[in-house]
Amino acid sequence: MDLHKAGDYAVKPTIEEIKHNHIADLKTQAKYGVRFIQYWINEEAGLVFCLMEAPDKESCIATHRAAHGNMACNIIELKGGDYQTFMGDGRPNEFDIAEHMEGVLDPGNRSIVVAELFARANDAYPFIQLKETAKKMGGREVSFKGRRMRFVFNNAFDALKCAQAFRSALADRMENHFEIRIGISSGAPVTERDSIFADAIQLGDWICDICKNGKIIICSQTSTVTLSASEGSTSNIERLKPADEKFIRSIMPVLSSALSGGTFSIETLGMEVGISQAQLYRKIVGLTGYSPNAFVQELKLRNSLRLLHQEFGNVAQIAFESGFNSPSYFTKSFRKRFGTSPLDQLKGR
Repeated sequence: MDLHKAGDYAVKPTIEEIKHNHIADLKTQAKYGVRFIQYWINEEAGLVFCLMEAPDKESCIATHRAAHGNMACNIIELKGGDYQTFMGDGRPNEFDIAEHMEGVLDPGNRSIVVAELFARANDAYPFIQLKETAKKMGGREVSFKGRRMRFVFNNAFDALKCAQAFRSALADRMENHFEIRIGISSGAPVTERDSIFADAIQLGDWICDICKNGKIIICSQTSTVTLSASEGSTSNIERLKPADEKFIRSIMPVLSSALSGGTFSIETLGMEVGISQAQLYRKIVGLTGYSPNAFVQELKLRNSLRLLHQEFGNVAQIAFESGFNSPSYFTKSFRKRFGTSPLDQLKGR
């Protein structure tokens, strides 16, 4: 699947010109062993995505070059099941342009719901509930790792409705050592990265990381969702401002390095982000409810809980993998945070 940006052209191409280029690709493809299947046009963002079968990237590049000379800025390889999971059951029209069922052009954007559950008991039922709820509402499961699940939706409104349904379905458990955090991001299938929806998935994960227990946070690009149009109470929904989202993108890679034992100081982080320590402190507290140092500790503890449920190793190994230098300190911190010991979690109690 490849990405073409209108900004890379001297003059922004029209839909008719894009159709013409596709016809030229179809006439040329056999020479290079390529088969163009369909494409998505996002007029608002000035993006075009082409889906094709080919022996390698070089064959795709050669076809475009010979057909019309308008080159893609990135080409990624889809792995088994990626297309059906992320792009769904959309259909191409007579010109191979992807459309929604009602005949409206499908811009290719999708919304990712990232939900993470923490429970004192190793209970599978909440995860089964989430899967069933998402399926009923048109969601497709992307991945399930540790205590974190990801689902993709064709539009942001359905993603928000499903997130609200998740929280409602599990509300009665939230008073009994049970936590749920939900982040929603939206994005394009191909960006500058090397896997499908990589930017949207990464942002969704980071939003889930900063999310407070019981909250739903939606990204600034989830532009088709309005809180007034959502169903039920909106008191637990937060919309990120573009500036906050930019801040999250700048600090989370640095903070995440602490999970692998990297050093962390608010002074260094402030210099890397380019703001004062006072501003940094206020922003992190405002977004997460924790001070910077306490938030890093929280990230370490949540990561350790994921590793325990993945049976990554023994308690000492998980402590060190989560950035703790002392297993005994890790055990003490874990018990204080989750009300149980790492060993009990490892044994599924």
